[in-house]
Amino acid sequence: MAAVSILVDNPDLTRLLENNEPPSEATIHKVKNLLEKPMQELSGIQADIRRLENMLVDLKEKEQKTKQILAVYNRILSPARRVPPEIWSNIFYHCLPTQRNPIMSTSDAPLLLSRVCSTWRSAALSSPRLWARLHIPYACDSLDSSGWIPEKDLEERRQNIGRAMALRAEAVKQWLSRSGTCPLSLSISNTSSTRTLLGSNSQWEERITLDIFNAILPFVRRWSDLEFTIPYDIYRQLDAMLSVDMIPMLRFLRASVYERDPRGYPANTFVL
Repeated sequence: MAAVSILVDNPDLTRLLENNEPPSEATIHKVKNLLEKPMQELSGIQADIRRLENMLVDLKEKEQKTKQILAVYNRILSPARRVPPEIWSNIFYHCLPTQRNPIMSTSDAPLLLSRVCSTWRSAALSSPRLWARLHIPYACDSLDSSGWIPEKDLEERRQNIGRAMALRAEAVKQWLSRSGTCPLSLSISNTSSTRTLLGSNSQWEERITLDIFNAILPFVRRWSDLEFTIPYDIYRQLDAMLSVDMIPMLRFLRASVYERDPRGYPANTFVL
């Protein structure tokens, strides 16, 4: 219909659009003459489109550069820069795990928060509440202790565990030293895989366990919640070292204690 309306003043051409008759030479010549003006107009329109498209590309590049400049200045004006340290402290506190004590891992708060930027690190390290809870797993928990291990490899594995736990004990001291005067919630994990790997060598287990307890003993007066799993003979040693007046803040204690069989391997476990 659009084509017919365009040719309404050309009845001969309109008629040709309604059939398949071949145009005459005169008609062909006439149509070619009629094409010259719209073709020129189309060429001009296309030139304008290309010009506008090029302008749009330039404008988009300028837009991106301007946005980058704005982003730089807006970083300086960011409200986060003006948040007081005590507010960061409260925010960080709510980032701590709620169903367990935090672990010494850079993928877990509070250590994770202290690695974001210097401002966050300063705020985290100066917030005693963030460091008043800690879960301490035995180093063996991060090793592959599944399956059978040749006896010749056990000693090397035990030595590796001993070195790792010595480093962990120092890290525990550093962690708790940041806790100020806050009550402490501590949990110590000695899993079955650890006990299996250490086997009948009770001296290794005693050394590792005492390293950890020696790390937390300087903070004994602030123990509030304490949970651990240890052999009964080590528990007796610790029990002899502690007295009620040394733990005035203690409100919860869960001790999973296990005995050893005649060969020295872990046997029955009971909770105190």
